[in-house]
Amino acid sequence: MKSQFLKSLYDALQGSMTKEQIYSHIQYYNEYIDKEMEKGFSEKEVVEKLGNPRLIAKTIMETEKTGGNYYNESTASEPAGIGTKQGIFSKLKKIITTIAIVLVVFLVLRFLFWLAIKLFIPVLIIVLAVKLISTLKGK
Repeated sequence: MKSQFLKSLYDALQGSMTKEQIYSHIQYYNEYIDKEMEKGFSEKEVVEKLGNPRLIAKTIMETEKTGGNYYNESTASEPAGIGTKQGIFSKLKKIITTIAIVLVVFLVLRFLFWLAIKLFIPVLIIVLAVKLISTLKGK
């Protein structure tokens, strides 16, 4: 799995940067996978955690074009792609939370509207009827 991942990453990066840059990225991922395996993760788990090597290569190439730092600045031992996955879930969580809040507000307003129709309108009719009757009796 590791060698297949590194080969796919190499193939995807080839032609977009110098061989030295490609080898630097390959070396980084080779060392990263080894370090994670030393922590007790299987090779398969680490490679799956990293994700698609072509997507990683695309991210690396885009970052190289803009002159940015591909690797997380918080920890040099973790590729930026891993933090991105967590970022996606965080954004998804915020979206779902926002939808839930909007739905709750809608349901509360709907209930209040229903309550107003069921209580306010009959009370208003009764008040108007009493007023009309008292006006008619006064004449």
